[in-house]
Amino acid sequence: MLQENLRARGQHPDNIIPQLFSTYYNCEGTNSPLGRYIEYWENAFNNGMDLNSNELMFKVKEKYKELKERHQISGQKKDEELVALKAQLEEYKKNPKRGGGNSESDEKKKKLKWMFVKPKDGEAKSKTINEKEYHWCDGKDDAHKSKWVCHHPKDCGKKAGQTSPVVPPVVPQAPPSTTTPPATTPSWTTVMLSTLADQE
Repeated sequence: MLQENLRARGQHPDNIIPQLFSTYYNCEGTNSPLGRYIEYWENAFNNGMDLNSNELMFKVKEKYKELKERHQISGQKKDEELVALKAQLEEYKKNPKRGGGNSESDEKKKKLKWMFVKPKDGEAKSKTINEKEYHWCDGKDDAHKSKWVCHHPKDCGKKAGQTSPVVPPVVPQAPPSTTTPPATTPSWTTVMLSTLADQE
């Protein structure tokens, strides 16, 4: 049934069992009772057991119902992720510089900080740094923030070799289409989860 539904939605799974195992592991994680049950069947399948997708789905569905009745479905994977996030937050609180910033990026920002320091009245509006000539530019027509740049301020907003400011070309709009655009194919996992939800 699942394979028929997947084919009806444009998917052509030849053997969906490996994807089923992957999807089932994402539900509770591998260290949960359901995860260990799925691992048992995956090992059996990998060792040559003849198992089709309908049998696997039936077995997992029944085990899920059993574990749910016993209150052994815990959302453990989400709990593990929450614990990891809490640990990262505590580490950041202890040492915000180490945990929160990229030191290489911070160094680069410090090196480039001079580029945004406006020259004082009477100071030159051009200077040479590392054999490159820079000019103070206020960014004509909001082309950029005020800063030291390699282009001349009168050429601000122009591409190299251009004599007039950049003006985007006007592209004529096509008349609205009366046909329906082709539907995009959803991911395989999305289709499988949707189909499993439909079967419940």
